[in-house]
Amino acid sequence: RLEKKLKRTFPRTSFCLLLDGLYACKGVLDLCRKNNWEYLIVLKKGRIPTLFDAAVQEKESIPSNTVEIIVNDTIIQKLSWVCYLKYGKNYVHVIFSEERKIEKGEEVIKNWVWISSFIPDKYNIEKLVNKGGRQRWKIENQGFKEQKRDDFGLEHLYGESPNAWKNYYQLLQIAHILDQLMRYGDFCKKLQEHSMKQQNKPILPFREYYQSTRNFVRRLAESFRTKLFSELAYRLPGNIQIRFDSG
Repeated sequence: RLEKKLKRTFPRTSFCLLLDGLYACKGVLDLCRKNNWEYLIVLKKGRIPTLFDAAVQEKESIPSNTVEIIVNDTIIQKLSWVCYLKYGKNYVHVIFSEERKIEKGEEVIKNWVWISSFIPDKYNIEKLVNKGGRQRWKIENQGFKEQKRDDFGLEHLYGESPNAWKNYYQLLQIAHILDQLMRYGDFCKKLQEHSMKQQNKPILPFREYYQSTRNFVRRLAESFRTKLFSELAYRLPGNIQIRFDSG
C-alpha cells in the first residue's frame, strides 16, 4: 500500500524489503522488479508450492551449493541456496537455513527458507542469512511482540473508526520509543547505581530491576509525591548519554 508513496518521496533511494511469508506472492515481486528494490521474503512450504518444491529438488541435486557454519559450541548452521528459479516474470533465488542447536542437553533443529533478489554464493550466504533474513525476528519480537505483551495492549480492539485506531497506534509507537529510551539509556542505570552503592547490591537490567515499565512509572510518580528533588536529580541529567545496546 505504501509503494507509490515511497517511490514518489524517495525516488532514488535503494530499498531492501525484509518481509514475512504473507508477502511471498507475484504482486509483491512485480512491484520490487518495477521499482528496482531488493528483497528477502520468508517462503513457507504451502505459500508458493511449485516454487518451493522446485527449489528443494534443485537444492538436493546441487550439493556443492551448501556450506556449514559453526556459530559457537552449541549452534551449527547448514546454509544452502538455489539460483535463477523463474516465477511469473521474475527470476528469484531461494535460500535455505538449517540450524542445529543444543538446548537443555537436547538437539533442536530449526529450518528457515527465503526468496531473495540477491544472488547467493559461498561468500555472502552467511551474511544474507544472519544479517538479512534472520533479522526478521527482531521486527516481531522487539517490535510487535513487545507492543502486544509488554503493557501496551496492542491486541485490544479500540474502535472501528480508522482515524481512531491510527491515532491510537501513533501514540502507542511514541510510548514504545520512550520505553526503549528508558530501558536502553543510561539514566535509569545511573539512578540504580546510586541507590545500590548504599546497599552493596549488583546492578540489574532495567526489566529485572523494575519488573515492567509500568512499575517504573508508578515508582517515579510516587517519588514525585513523597520526596523532594535532591541534588542527584539536578546533577545526573547533565551527564546522560542515551545509547542503544547491541541486544
